[in-house]
Amino acid sequence: MSLTTTLTPDWLPTGAPARRQTREARLRAEYGALYPGLRAGQWEPAAILADRVLADCLLRGSNSALRGRPLVDAHFEFRGGEFRGGERETTRGRREGLLSG
Repeated sequence: MSLTTTLTPDWLPTGAPARRQTREARLRAEYGALYPGLRAGQWEPAAILADRVLADCLLRGSNSALRGRPLVDAHFEFRGGEFRGGERETTRGRREGLLSG
């Protein structure tokens, strides 16, 4: 095998990109007033929007976004990436799951 050989998993079709599509989100216009730092209707990476929402909550002295998902399904639309539905699992929840299973 030469140094220029690229190894590709058997399940990946030849010529297919080896990256996943980024999960995107956009704020629904009717909830724009709740998120003054975000632009309603603009698609952005969901991870970046989540970081902005968390940072804004922490700067305002609120920890409400630390519980559950920072991007509320009713307030945001999503596309692309993988859907992981449901509530975000906390560190304590993962630890308890490991101990009980």
